[in-house]
Amino acid sequence: MLIKIFNILKKSNINFSNPPHNKLVVFDDESFESIKELVSVYDYSVLPIRLNKINKLYITLKIIFLTFFFYRGNLLSSYLISLITIIKPKIVFTYIDNSLKFSEIARRFQKIDKKIKFIALQNGSRYEILENQYLFNKNIIKQNINQKFFIPILLSFGVYEKKLFKKLHLKVKKIIPVGNILIEKYKIFKKKHKIKIKKKRQICLLSDHGAWQRKMNETDKNLEKNFILLANFCLKFALKYKYKIIICEKRAKPKSNTPGPINETDFYLEKNAYKKYLSVKYYNQFKKALVKRDKNQFSTYLRMEESDVLICTMSTLLRENLNLRNKIFAVNLTGKSIYNFPMNKFFSFNSNNYDNFEKKLLSIVKMSKKKYFNMAGKSLDYCILKNNSPENKIRSELNKYLI
Repeated sequence: MLIKIFNILKKSNINFSNPPHNKLVVFDDESFESIKELVSVYDYSVLPIRLNKINKLYITLKIIFLTFFFYRGNLLSSYLISLITIIKPKIVFTYIDNSLKFSEIARRFQKIDKKIKFIALQNGSRYEILENQYLFNKNIIKQNINQKFFIPILLSFGVYEKKLFKKLHLKVKKIIPVGNILIEKYKIFKKKHKIKIKKKRQICLLSDHGAWQRKMNETDKNLEKNFILLANFCLKFALKYKYKIIICEKRAKPKSNTPGPINETDFYLEKNAYKKYLSVKYYNQFKKALVKRDKNQFSTYLRMEESDVLICTMSTLLRENLNLRNKIFAVNLTGKSIYNFPMNKFFSFNSNNYDNFEKKLLSIVKMSKKKYFNMAGKSLDYCILKNNSPENKIRSELNKYLI
């Protein structure tokens, strides 16, 4: 810990004054660009909480005193608590809703100052919550990590989270479905650039490699292989029916200054896994179909919208594409129900039988969108609320405590 403190001191600017007062504190600058416009109308400040992101340290007698006063075994936590105490915001807001650090500090403020509201905005599907429970039940981990979660107010994608968190007894006091701000931003992006989607005779597969917790490999040595099996099925289908297939990689190639051995980065682990488990024939096809990530935040959205159907297991893009009223096919070949799509079985497939996979996928691509959504039923907005302006809804909830 002393080494980490020394490294922070070495690279940080030291400010010998207390931080200014703000009505809203953005907790964690990770993914801040996605909410920057949302919070821009408020008197706000951003509080980096990751050791590699902290580049400014506030050091005053008051901060030193409060840091030791609030110390309960973690110096970073007590330092962050001291800053929040001095800033005196009305709201501490985060877009990293699965942050255990946010939960820890929100819980502490239940005793320190209940007037400060801790609000989290959901930014992804939370399969790790189901994984935590699974790992605990299998005695792979000794403590149920879900018990560490504490969110006073969660602004969720949809109604599904209410059911999920209640089922798993997560300590989330209030859940308010607001929709998904990225979908709204994507629609604005399309309008601004006058983009009109033209459907192609193609299927879009999203790579889910590494989306699972690595601890899950201890419960099933074939887990990675079974995730790659979906690519095998899709490539086989595309060859047989002469469908174009595009495969969106999960991770961009790391920069040369990425810490750690380059062959151990997640990017190379992903590529090596496909090479390991696909035949030479399908791997060559895979390389031709692979679409690299680019700087455009919405490139994957555009690719999935122009395709007949989007296929994957865990990605939030399944819900987002469905919310955009495009076809999806949620496929879980792992044999683990925790990775099942949480909606109407019409959207999903949970067997590793290729013939049945082919039959269902063929029926989906041939089906008109009108028929597809008629068969899908009335639960389309269960996972992501259909909302033309999530930002307005979010601001409405924030304004309850800021105005």
